[in-house]
Amino acid sequence: SIEVGIGVFGLVSVDLLRMLNQAAPFGSGIGGQFALNLALLFVPTFLMGLTTPVILDLMRARDDNAGRTVGHLYGVNVLGAACGAIVTGLALIELLGLRGVSQVAAVANLLLAVLFWLALREVDGPGAAARHTNARGHGVFVLVSLMFGYASMALQMAYFRTAFNHFQIYSFIFPFMLGMFLLSMAIGQFIFGQLADRARNRGLVLSVSALLFVGTLVLAYNLPIDWIQPLSLDDYGRMFALFAAVYAVPVAIGSGMFTLVVRYSTSSGGEVGSQFGKMMAAVSVGNVLGA
Repeated sequence: SIEVGIGVFGLVSVDLLRMLNQAAPFGSGIGGQFALNLALLFVPTFLMGLTTPVILDLMRARDDNAGRTVGHLYGVNVLGAACGAIVTGLALIELLGLRGVSQVAAVANLLLAVLFWLALREVDGPGAAARHTNARGHGVFVLVSLMFGYASMALQMAYFRTAFNHFQIYSFIFPFMLGMFLLSMAIGQFIFGQLADRARNRGLVLSVSALLFVGTLVLAYNLPIDWIQPLSLDDYGRMFALFAAVYAVPVAIGSGMFTLVVRYSTSSGGEVGSQFGKMMAAVSVGNVLGA
């Protein structure tokens, strides 16, 4: 049902957004535009936010591999997003246009709905949902997730702004940088997902990870801006790759820390879906503040 809802919106999204924005009576006022587009995009993005917690819940993670389950599934999810950003931004929009791309994505969601129905119709039994215990929703984990969301989005804003100012190819920059950002997140998820289930001293792992995250973040923010300025066309690619690599390090560490927080805030594998939802909600609020 979630995938059908996303797919149906995708089929009409471009025309609907254009039509209602052009017909809006408040012209170019930023407050009115923000409110209108928030209302239009709330339902599909709300549905998108439901998918990963539900999938994690369906995996019914065992207690001893809950961290790997979160790291693997969320890592694959973000890896898909990275591929989507690069392939769509660099190729598909040019080939198919915005309407064509949105319709391709919509059809993909509708196909996913069919695949989920076929895969899960024999899995969901009468007592399938009645198996959760009370998750440990410690305020400190929520606060850490909120801070990570803020720091990662603030870094992303600085990341893009710097790239736009120093590498002036806008249509190329945005999808590539977004793809690199998401790819870094996926790598962090895969690595820290393995670590989450194996570490004996969780406090030490979180403390060291936090120090690495803050340290690499401070380093990235305080590097002299001239270091990435291409001096010639031949120098452009090398400097751009170096810029992306430096910013990728704190992103990967911070994303991996999120996996640790989700794992360490659960007392059993069956709680992973609900805890992921709580922590991701806090990350998203932090994202809003960071943006």
